[in-house]
Amino acid sequence: MGVFLCKRRPLRIDKRAKGGIMRARNVSIFLAFLLIFLFSIPSTGEIREILTFRDVEIPWTLKQGELVLEAGRYDVLLIKHGIELFCLKLRQNGKTICVVKNPQRIKYTNQHNLYDLMKSEDVPNESRLCVKKNPALQTVYFVVETGNCRHCKFQKMRFKMESSET
Repeated sequence: MGVFLCKRRPLRIDKRAKGGIMRARNVSIFLAFLLIFLFSIPSTGEIREILTFRDVEIPWTLKQGELVLEAGRYDVLLIKHGIELFCLKLRQNGKTICVVKNPQRIKYTNQHNLYDLMKSEDVPNESRLCVKKNPALQTVYFVVETGNCRHCKFQKMRFKMESSET
């Protein structure tokens, strides 16, 4: 029997093909990180005007810290910042005068059941704003009900400001 000697050629990898695969992989990883970054930016700092109530008559002089707001007509805006942060913005002649933060959330009686909430008579179909004064505490309450608003449904919040009149 004879011994056959076979020359085995070493496996050659084409350098151009290897570089192309690595380049494509790096590009796809870069694009994945870029898309994740771009989609995460709007969710962190998005401020949205949800509701606007125009020419709301406020017959009392209000105080917010050092700022004193005279009685008159104001545009009242409900602002949503992020997922759960709400604030109320008061404007006069298109200029922001005051921002009220930290609302007190008021729950509806059937808040846990969405279907019952939609059919409930307690929940308005359209958004509404009530301005009430408690003379004993010298406070004015802005009660905002979003109703069936597109951006935040079935929310009821109460913002509090001090009144300087008795």
